[in-house]
Amino acid sequence: MLLPMMKEVGIRPLALLITEIGHYGKFLDIYIYSSLADYEQKTNQLLQDPRMAPYYAAVGQCIAGSIQVEIMADLPYAKHWVD
Repeated sequence: MLLPMMKEVGIRPLALLITEIGHYGKFLDIYIYSSLADYEQKTNQLLQDPRMAPYYAAVGQCIAGSIQVEIMADLPYAKHWVD
């Protein structure tokens, strides 16, 4: 449900990982943006999608804890991974 919405606004995943920890899963999703302005524009578009509210309502019932977003503005030692 989320990935098709992200694709529609042009958000590109680099890696989507899940690790099972006992009865829990830990997710690490990495996306590529050309700039912080690109991140802001695409994220705003995504959050305005009317399907987001029902998606987060359903997913929120499965999450123990919080969703964390971290932004890395530069990855100098690994630029060749994404260029």
